[in-house]
Amino acid sequence: MGAWIETLFVNGAMVCCLSEIPQALEYPKVRTCRPPDFKPAEGFGTYPVDKSDTWWDLTDAMRDRAQEYGLEIEFMEAKEKLIEPENNLPVDPLEEAARKDAEDYARNVLGIEHVDYSGIDSRVANEWNIQFKNNLQEFPSLINMLNYTGSIEAQNKLVQSAYYSAKLAEIKKLYPKMDEVFTKQLATSLTNEYMLKLKIEEKLIVRSAFLTEPKKGFSGIGIRTKYGQNIQTLIDQLVKDVKEGFHPMGTSSIKGAYDHDIGHMLDNILNLRNDPEMVTLWNKYPKDVIEKDLSIYGARKINDFIASGWAEFRNNSEKRYLSIEIGELILKKLWKR
Repeated sequence: MGAWIETLFVNGAMVCCLSEIPQALEYPKVRTCRPPDFKPAEGFGTYPVDKSDTWWDLTDAMRDRAQEYGLEIEFMEAKEKLIEPENNLPVDPLEEAARKDAEDYARNVLGIEHVDYSGIDSRVANEWNIQFKNNLQEFPSLINMLNYTGSIEAQNKLVQSAYYSAKLAEIKKLYPKMDEVFTKQLATSLTNEYMLKLKIEEKLIVRSAFLTEPKKGFSGIGIRTKYGQNIQTLIDQLVKDVKEGFHPMGTSSIKGAYDHDIGHMLDNILNLRNDPEMVTLWNKYPKDVIEKDLSIYGARKINDFIASGWAEFRNNSEKRYLSIEIGELILKKLWKR
């Protein structure tokens, strides 16, 4: 085994990383070297568990160096553990049993290959199963793209493990005489680089992951534990996003959130973002019109335009003209396929 110690300074705080190439896929632990009662000088941030601080907001230079050494994923995981809200209440045996029932139903009745509702409210999990079932019945072409259901965090771990194993095997095949320690180090570095594409952004609630081999078996729609751990927390956030115009009218429900990411899946399956008719529709309206008559999110990029339009088309009882144009065009392409 090979090991090294890497020391970085982040906003004046020394961060020590002891890294080691393991026998299996493991990652170095990140720990701060300053004591809890540390009082920084002005301009140097605060103790990292202070949620109001931006201690973990790396500068571009810091992020580049962290990437170079394969440490950015570790920083983000540490942030989740230190700063993100956690449910510290004792486990309710009835709730745990209900969650397990939702997982069993997803595996044994719906036939989903990979299921992990760990940390997810059983009511959210049951609703997720309902939406999966309804969409697959209506759009069978999704069957090869919905192989996972559960939390985004658990999905990322599955993808990370599969990608690492594939890269390790690939490197060993190409360079059979390469030192074992360096081989694992290289596979870890390549895996960390790939996982940055699946990094959980601050505002992410639901995510559709459209993956190729060797990760295809983990494609599907996941929910972030931060929101999925309590159904009321989730609903409150969805209502807030719609009220602020970030997401379309009529989509402030779990169904609306799920349908939004079904829209992303359909975009990938049908290559809608490159479809001439969809591109023409996207270019037809100025950004401010899309923000007003669809959503702020939908005005960002054409793929977001598609997902937002589909979500409103499927959920708003008083559909507006933009969602109707988008939704009807998607159905036209889907039934022609």
